[in-house]
Amino acid sequence: MNKRLGTLFAGLLVLGMAGEAFALDGFRDRRGLYFGINLAGGAGQAVVDGNSGERNLGLMIGARVGGGINERLTLDLSVDGYFQTRNEEFGPTGIEREIKTTLISGMLGGSLFLVDGVYVRGMGGLANASSTVEGVMGKGSSNDETGLGLGLGAGYEFFANANLAIGAGADYRMFIFDDVDYNILNVGITATWY
Repeated sequence: MNKRLGTLFAGLLVLGMAGEAFALDGFRDRRGLYFGINLAGGAGQAVVDGNSGERNLGLMIGARVGGGINERLTLDLSVDGYFQTRNEEFGPTGIEREIKTTLISGMLGGSLFLVDGVYVRGMGGLANASSTVEGVMGKGSSNDETGLGLGLGAGYEFFANANLAIGAGADYRMFIFDDVDYNILNVGITATWY
């Protein structure tokens, strides 16, 4: 799956660069209403009582809608889902069980474009974490919590044509809950229609 994800990222990046080369000299601006989608691979880690688990790969997909205040500053609302499956050992016998985690977040965010498409980003909002542990002999357990989500990131975005911008970037997100906290380092691509 990681190889396929890497191939998809590379293909979209090449298409975006080709689109840039053949783009018409249209109006390129970040002002006004926009919407976008993102796809990222993330290394997520669960933290229980201050003890960090191993980082495991997951997939994050999302959508955003927002507006450009001016050519350098955009504000948006994003909804993202992070999906991860990992194996961990439980109990004194070391029985390995599968844990499926889903994090759904709704965050307000802002991107500040520094120079020629390079941006920094901050975000914050609410998140819901749902984890299911596969049990022995069909008996499992699940946990569902709502908490706080925060994130910082940076990246680069360029216009493939007059209205479509393709971007690549990375962000670090923290999700704070009562029982289990999570932190995720994402690297991905975005498509934004201005």
